[in-house]
Amino acid sequence: MLKRRLLLECLESRQLLAVTTPGTLNRPADPVVMTGADVPAVLGIAPEDLVAFRDTGSGWEQIPIQVDERALATMHQIYGQAINHPNLTILTYADPNTYVGADPDSTLDADDEIAFMAKDTGGRVSLSQPAPADVDLASRVELVISDPVDAGNQGWVYLFQRTSGALSPGAGVSYVDYQFNLLVGNGNYLANYDTASGPNPENSTIETDYYSRRFVERWITDELNIKVGTDVDLLDRHRFQFAPGFGGRSEDTFSAGEGAFIINKSGPVRAIRSWVGANSGPYTQREEIYYEQREDVYTYLRVHAIPAGMDLFDYNAAASGMIYYNELNPAGVLVDGQPDSVTTGAYEWELLVGAQGSLSQSHVLDTNLPGYSQTSYYLDDITPPAGETQVTGDSESWGQSGPWIHNLASTDVGSPYYLTSLRALYYGGPDVTTADAERHNELVHNPLQAAIDGSPQPAAILGRHVFYNESKFDGGTPGVSTSDDLAIATDKSAYLPGSGAATFDNVTSYSRGINGIMIDIAAPAGTLSIDDFAFKMSAQSGANNTPSTWSAAPAPAAFSVRPGAGVSGSDRVEIIWPAGAIENRWLEVLVEGDDALGANNTNTGLAASDIFYFGNRIGETGSGTPGLAITNASDEIAARNNPGFGAAVTNPFDFDRSGIVNALDSIVARNNVGTLTYINLSDPPAAPQGSSGEPTAAVALALAEQQFRDEVVREQASVASTGPDLQSTTRSSRTASAPQLLVTSALVELELVANETPLDELVGDELLASLTS
Repeated sequence: MLKRRLLLECLESRQLLAVTTPGTLNRPADPVVMTGADVPAVLGIAPEDLVAFRDTGSGWEQIPIQVDERALATMHQIYGQAINHPNLTILTYADPNTYVGADPDSTLDADDEIAFMAKDTGGRVSLSQPAPADVDLASRVELVISDPVDAGNQGWVYLFQRTSGALSPGAGVSYVDYQFNLLVGNGNYLANYDTASGPNPENSTIETDYYSRRFVERWITDELNIKVGTDVDLLDRHRFQFAPGFGGRSEDTFSAGEGAFIINKSGPVRAIRSWVGANSGPYTQREEIYYEQREDVYTYLRVHAIPAGMDLFDYNAAASGMIYYNELNPAGVLVDGQPDSVTTGAYEWELLVGAQGSLSQSHVLDTNLPGYSQTSYYLDDITPPAGETQVTGDSESWGQSGPWIHNLASTDVGSPYYLTSLRALYYGGPDVTTADAERHNELVHNPLQAAIDGSPQPAAILGRHVFYNESKFDGGTPGVSTSDDLAIATDKSAYLPGSGAATFDNVTSYSRGINGIMIDIAAPAGTLSIDDFAFKMSAQSGANNTPSTWSAAPAPAAFSVRPGAGVSGSDRVEIIWPAGAIENRWLEVLVEGDDALGANNTNTGLAASDIFYFGNRIGETGSGTPGLAITNASDEIAARNNPGFGAAVTNPFDFDRSGIVNALDSIVARNNVGTLTYINLSDPPAAPQGSSGEPTAAVALALAEQQFRDEVVREQASVASTGPDLQSTTRSSRTASAPQLLVTSALVELELVANETPLDELVGDELLASLTS
């Protein structure tokens, strides 16, 4: 357990060092919204397969991400029927639970939206950082999110396509809970909602850790609680009307007339409630998007010319004692139900704050209307005067406030004019100031900018592979070819110093030895050549943990760089040796970097040299001991017992990688009896093994086994020289005793070696266990 813990700590430290730039964004309430067109690499995947991660400085952490599908829809489609108004097509959210229906393109397409939160961004990581589990490494997309308000502040998010259901796009998080609860029939919208006229009563709720809201009709919302304050309901109504005291058009009349929902969706990142229908403006649309700390309310005005429009928040008596501010009234006024003298006019931000919490609001108007004028309205009076009678909700006015726009030309179907307004609400505690409200307003007017990060990254090693050159899998070609990728030993991985003891995962059993490796290098500084690499190899009889004593490996027979062919579009370096040049030993590969070890090589672009190892023990099936790769009779027998055609590149018995397991593979194992020590470069250097000329116990065991094979051959020749009857009797008795004879011979040899050499008891126990199993 101690070794495992140290290994994990080592890996965590390496992940920490992999972060090249920390994230600096400071916009915890703000979303990041992109479209599929902004991220072409994810187009065509299933929306539920898109997952996102950030790096925290100590490794990957999954973050919630949400795909909201959008499609073109006609207004008649939204209503579920043709209505007495010219049709209109809009791009809007798709919802299979409304008449809009599901997106006809079920994949993530160019107009779909991708949303995540700025607070979930992290640092930029090195290209060499391993991918998270259960994702397609090749699908990685690096996004950089920039803050136009605080220049230089950035964060990064990494998108992947998941490969299993072990990952969910929401990452086990739900920032908002929206419950659409229609109080008609069984509550099913398609079966029960009357799009021709109201009432269509609801008890729909939105809840986050910061606030809660309630709707009782399509346009009517009558509850607002700030949960990071005193969590009391502060709202009478979010009101619409043409003028003070005029009730001919209001949120009540809108809800009583024709109308329909476009979407009701609750996701892990945000919830969306969108609807149409406002009396003679059947296509006027309200779209509310709820985030954990923020709410965005969009109004798309589509109506004939109207004299004016008021968009007001009217609070209730629970707001008493709060202070109301806006940019025209920075000193603020007390909300107490008593009239105040305030400056009116166009403003962009307002703030209501007290012990009950804070509601900071920002207004953005996007229009090309000619001749309109804009002012504002404020009324704090529990007994409103004549002409300002409350036409909806209760009869009192508590801090009622909002924009008031006059002289609105037609924005209906066929008009060249449009008007879209955004009211963005930030929910906070009682300590929010006017400076905070001003900053919120600036943030709303300057949304975060997200893009694929194309800025240069330092060079990095993304892949280290061993492949079977001149095998069935590369077509038997001796030189460099793209088909060599098909011969990569996908079940083998490079041994990295500091990762504990090597295992059979780091060792091949190929009959031609190690004759091909590949290195995937991202963003090299220069044109790579063989001079950027160095190679060593261990002795055949054993290997020690001091590679500095190893000899130089033979010069490669071929070297090539295939630009873009490696992992994630990196450059794939391919190096080939002649068959048999490096067999039954370890190969050390040094990719030189800008350090002493790499002789300050700046051509690769690596800040530090990269070292890795592959081993080879011909004919080994992985049946050795924890310290040794051993080729012996058990490997020959295993190959003999598993014959067949169509062997995969990972087949452990196809030693010659011909794609067929047959007698030739048994012969390979028979002719390559021996051992290879598993290196462990995380331990102090060990004394060289097998260098003194005296065999170790393992080598002696392998030699004894070969001596026994020779004896069996001689005995079989002796039997062949006798008569037929005697042959049968002799062969039967000697064949039956062969396994016992092999063990006896090996044990005798082991005993002799143990008497002559300082045999480690643990090694002896391992060998005895393998003999008697």
